Amino acid sequence: MIHLIRADLRRILRKKSFYIALAVAAVLSVLLVIWDRTHLWNGFAFAVHEKNYLLNGSTVILGIAVFSVVYTDEFRAKSMQAAIGRGVTRGRIIAAKIADVIALTAIIYGCFSVFLLLLSLAAGAHMTAADLKILLLAVLMGAYTVICCAPLAAVILYITDNSALAVFIMLLLTTVIPTLSSFLDTRVLFHNAHITHYMIQGFANRAFSDMMLGGNGAATLLLGAVIYLGLALLLSVLAFRRKELDF
Repeated sequence: MIHLIRADLRRILRKKSFYIALAVAAVLSVLLVIWDRTHLWNGFAFAVHEKNYLLNGSTVILGIAVFSVVYTDEFRAKSMQAAIGRGVTRGRIIAAKIADVIALTAIIYGCFSVFLLLLSLAAGAHMTAADLKILLLAVLMGAYTVICCAPLAAVILYITDNSALAVFIMLLLTTVIPTLSSFLDTRVLFHNAHITHYMIQGFANRAFSDMMLGGNGAATLLLGAVIYLGLALLLSVLAFRRKELDF
């Protein structure tokens, strides 16, 4: 399976859309800094505003980019079917795609974190250690959200054969559903249920708070990843068994 993952990553890293998405996300970060410089400007403002952008705007841009190059492009090209025709099992393909998402997201957010550090130096943000911690943890939370959401959206792709719908589901998972769940948490009927705690972003936010306070949020992240990636793997396998990859 390692060879399959390596081949996928080599193919993905040649795609122009991958670099275009990274460039768009970088340009928006620069524009955000330019806007910040006309208002309150210090390291804390830089870190907090970039954190909000990382967990909202860039998650959409980079998340959809990752989902598209790992799933929808390969699906349309029928490379997954070709791999199965050469004897690769469905389970290995599903697991390889999840591994692709993890590896590619790590590469993207790793590059983006370096860019943000260079941007902070160029803009004279003068971040403190606490500000830097906020920024780097925000990068981790953004990457975590993409990693957990993309395999779930892929289930819709496997079931419906509809790339546009799957991308839309990815958008819902990264933006609309977290916003809706946060709104429901403010309603008396749902307040005590703490719906957001069990969402992907809920696990990320709780881990962020734990780590900022010096605690160990790794267990929270691991638990959320096991739940959501395990669910995505199970649903994908069931979808394949039902359709016998007949797309």
